[in-house]
Amino acid sequence: MSLAITLANQYGIVMSADRRLTTTVTDEKTNEKESFVLTEYEQKIFLTNSGHGITYTGASSFKNGEKTSCIIRNFLVGLAPTLSIEEELLSVKERLKSIAGERNVILLGAAIDSRNIRRVFATSLISSELTDHISTNGFCLSFSGESDTLKKLTDMFPVNYSAFPLQESINYLRFLTRSVAGLQHYAQINQTVSEDCDILVLRDSGAQWITSPEILR
Repeated sequence: MSLAITLANQYGIVMSADRRLTTTVTDEKTNEKESFVLTEYEQKIFLTNSGHGITYTGASSFKNGEKTSCIIRNFLVGLAPTLSIEEELLSVKERLKSIAGERNVILLGAAIDSRNIRRVFATSLISSELTDHISTNGFCLSFSGESDTLKKLTDMFPVNYSAFPLQESINYLRFLTRSVAGLQHYAQINQTVSEDCDILVLRDSGAQWITSPEILR
């Protein structure tokens, strides 16, 4: 699992995605399962040619060995810069479905359209729906991956994120990511979320990486 979050308000849209990949192996002799970290540097958030943002959680690879991150990144390069976020999400979804088998990926996409209207949608490989997450007032706080833990946090301590300037939104998404990672650690459960995350900001004037997976570490 992973954690991807999108916060949209009047200031713009902030998207975050953690960087950790984990895997589980089964001992053939004892049949016991063991999970371990593969990397702390996976890319799970992407900037499209249209200036939109897309994140993924769920299956990080497929049976043929292809990595979800690589498939999405390479596929987005070939898409026209005139596509809407809905068209981009559905195109990525069809590409992943062509090789996914029984594995599932959840996609979150965000954009600010030509009328400066916030657009946030979610879909998955096992769903035929494209769900609009923007509320009637034009705001949203959406997430995928380790959603149960994050929902408990946000329900227990609700905040007025609709009033957050962009830097406050950035700080809040970082805080939520660190909190989920910390709770997993201290609860001694499989820590599938990294404390660090990549962050992409969308505003009326364009997109900007705050921390970028494009910088090789």
